[in-house]
Amino acid sequence: MSSFFNALDLSSIIALPEDLLQIARYFSHEKGTCFLYSGGSFPLSKKSFLCLYPFSFICIEPTIQRKSWGGGILKPLELHLKNPWDALKQFLNEPSLTFSFPRWVGYLGYEMGAYSDSQLVLEYTPPEIPLAYFQRFACTIVFDHDLKKCQLWIDQESFSFLDRSQIGQILEWSTISTWIRVKAQAYALASPSEVSSLIFKIQPAGRESYLNQVQKAKTLIEKGEIYQVNLSQPFTLQGRREGFELFYRLAKLNPAPYSGYWDLPFCSIVSSSPEKFLKKDSLLLSTEPIKGTAPRGTTPTEDGGNRERLVRSEKENAELLMITDLMRHDLGKVSVAGSVKVNPHWNCYGYQNVFHLSSEVESIACSSLHFLDIIRACFPGGSITGCPKIRAMQTIHAFEKRARGIYTGSLGYFSHNGDFDFNIAIRSLILSPTSIHTAFGAGIVADSLPDQEYQEILSKGQSIFEILNVSLV
Repeated sequence: MSSFFNALDLSSIIALPEDLLQIARYFSHEKGTCFLYSGGSFPLSKKSFLCLYPFSFICIEPTIQRKSWGGGILKPLELHLKNPWDALKQFLNEPSLTFSFPRWVGYLGYEMGAYSDSQLVLEYTPPEIPLAYFQRFACTIVFDHDLKKCQLWIDQESFSFLDRSQIGQILEWSTISTWIRVKAQAYALASPSEVSSLIFKIQPAGRESYLNQVQKAKTLIEKGEIYQVNLSQPFTLQGRREGFELFYRLAKLNPAPYSGYWDLPFCSIVSSSPEKFLKKDSLLLSTEPIKGTAPRGTTPTEDGGNRERLVRSEKENAELLMITDLMRHDLGKVSVAGSVKVNPHWNCYGYQNVFHLSSEVESIACSSLHFLDIIRACFPGGSITGCPKIRAMQTIHAFEKRARGIYTGSLGYFSHNGDFDFNIAIRSLILSPTSIHTAFGAGIVADSLPDQEYQEILSKGQSIFEILNVSLV
């Protein structure tokens, strides 16, 4: 069983979100760094986690699943299960502790949803990266945004799997004087120099193709096959950028409660997601699906008018109502009978470029269920599939003819005590050594106007296009 100790109270050093951002920037070049950042002043902006020095890994592929450890001390555990959720469940079955902060941090790719139903495997395009990937870390810095408290936790079990230099670095973090020095050095870091231009490779006839898909989706809706479907448009750029610097700029420009940075062996992830997929806190389950979007105005009057039209829009409210009902149904499968509750008042939050409507759904989880079975029953989130969910996912596969991968999957963590917290991986960038990939989507319903839906995805991507210094014009 893992042995933890609270190494240090860092509240006097990391007292503000800006301090945490600078400290994360300082550590961003350490291999495997993960930063779950709850930006902005939204009700969901509660806690942030900076995770350092990964020492255990879970890699989930369709036909082979591995759990490995650093240092080569233990032989990797390898499974060949038909359903990757079953393998992930075996890997996560470890001794439970009372700690509520991250134990395993990573992602569930969208294509994991093809296996969510135990009786049916959906057709999907295999992604080039693993279906899911998680890391366990030696050091975790926990920042509470409400209380302005910060603590460093160290997993002593990690010392068996890290090399001497890494252990020496970790032990250095046990004094206030070290952190005073680190903070000063973090704030003194120079901004990166100018870099070469990116080549924006929009897929051939990308806009026209999207408009055509919207029309086809509306035909399926008219036939009664689906009620709503989320269709996305990919954007790929050739070139290289430093992942954390993009995240840092995005966190400044468009703060979001479920943003983050992940340095993985096969890619880096930058996310500025505003959406919570599913959270488990003891037996309390909560989700806040987003549906309904309007652009921000260029003047206070226009801004207020856009917000008011969104709040009063029958179309946008109907979209949110459909997805709220879908998520209510999903939670009902894993919750105590009669415990699923919907807040009757929609939220409308303003971000840098758009307003979003969202709803709140809560329930009490069945205590007999494994925590992974709960998230599996609801995955992927209905806001990025449409409804009914399975038919919508089949439509997405038929129309998009590509893997979504991390996009519209979920980024987050499983806690030591069986809790979890995951976002919907939207407003995200996937960086490889030679390219940058992103995508944006919109929910299509019977009265959708193709041109407006395409303009909506461009509005959603505006902050990301800005930090990349690219334009679609």
